[in-house]
Amino acid sequence: MNKVGNGETRKLVEYAVGTSFEHLPQEAVKMAKYVFLDTLGVIIGASKFSTGQNITSFVSSLGGVPESTIIGSIRKTDAINAALANGTMAHDLELDDIHLASCTHAAAVLVPALLAVAEKVGCSGKEFINALVLAYDIECRISLALDSTLQYARSFHPTSVCGTFGAAAGAAKILGLDEQRYAYCLGLAGSQACGINAWENEPDHYMKSFQTGVPARNGVTAALLAANGFTAAPAVLDGKFNIFDAFSGAYSFPTLIEELGTRYEIMRTAIKKYPCCRYIHAPLDAMFELMKEENLTASQIKEMVVHISETGAPIINRNELYSHNCQYNMAMAAIYGKVEGIQYSSERRNDSQILDLADRISVVGDKVMEDVYPEVWGGIVEIFTHDGRHLTKRLDYAKGSPENPLDDKEIVDKFTNLSIEVLGEEKVLRICEKCLNLEVVSNMRDLCKLLVP
Repeated sequence: MNKVGNGETRKLVEYAVGTSFEHLPQEAVKMAKYVFLDTLGVIIGASKFSTGQNITSFVSSLGGVPESTIIGSIRKTDAINAALANGTMAHDLELDDIHLASCTHAAAVLVPALLAVAEKVGCSGKEFINALVLAYDIECRISLALDSTLQYARSFHPTSVCGTFGAAAGAAKILGLDEQRYAYCLGLAGSQACGINAWENEPDHYMKSFQTGVPARNGVTAALLAANGFTAAPAVLDGKFNIFDAFSGAYSFPTLIEELGTRYEIMRTAIKKYPCCRYIHAPLDAMFELMKEENLTASQIKEMVVHISETGAPIINRNELYSHNCQYNMAMAAIYGKVEGIQYSSERRNDSQILDLADRISVVGDKVMEDVYPEVWGGIVEIFTHDGRHLTKRLDYAKGSPENPLDDKEIVDKFTNLSIEVLGEEKVLRICEKCLNLEVVSNMRDLCKLLVP
């Protein structure tokens, strides 16, 4: 019996085991360092809020070998539970990146999972970068092959389902698994892949945050089990009982290996500027541009219509989850001129000025935007003013998209703003220096020591 599998599973495993830092193009290395720094900032920022404090307290109560840092705290635990805690915090502020084509929040799962294992074994920065780039390729290709729209149609959350495989793949790379154990690792990841879209009905963000913590935890579990001799079905991707049957009903096996080794998925991820659902980012940028061009204030807006893809519209149209409520975010941004975490406080939620304008904003699923989705997460904003003007602007690429990226300073500033209150200026500067020169870090444990307040 073939213990690695056939077809796409075998090719994917062979590629994963054979990759090395030296094979990576410099642009992929640079993006991996940006993504890493950005995600650390989001986790550190989240550590001071209720979800972060709750998951830190819970994981600390479980005990465990103190081998991996719970970021933003003085506590350590075992790698599996550190991945759970840090993975949960990584998505809590809705400021983590999103790989648009696959519709997955990759870094929120992958960085916590890989960092927990990296600290456990003391791998180098080069090994970490290589594993992170590989993990993006595995997670995002699996979601592309499954088709995120079909996953959502079955109420599955692509980030949680596919993130399990990405986390397992990256952790297995750091652990140096051979082809047979690597295939077992993917099989064990398939046994744990899960996550449904019920988070859309929760006003707060606990459940959605948990759905990045769980795949991080499960991916690390799969890798450590495989390293310890646990076996599994060898072809969970394309065998008799496979993930396509379970999660989408699509059978795009070739997509798993399409342009593997020449197209790096980490290069196609989008780093967030605003703490809200990515579907709202292009409309926000378009609205801000219109208001600046026309010298417009919120009090002059009579009505607003937001056009986005037909897929995205139901997700952000008056969603109970405030970070995914387009009307609320657009109204808040128009009135206050910015988008920040405080917008989700109970005081802001009950702000009569915001609620009044939000009632006059509508969301439309637009076929024009659907035709270019998911490669383009754009938006069209129409503003009708009290004095009779009709203003409109289309924006295809929000700030932070690969086509409209944040620059070096913006990424460092974002990290600094999120982290400085928790860690202080000296540690923030040292973390930036190490992350931006990650390939020369000999042991990731040295960096992890800086993540403690």
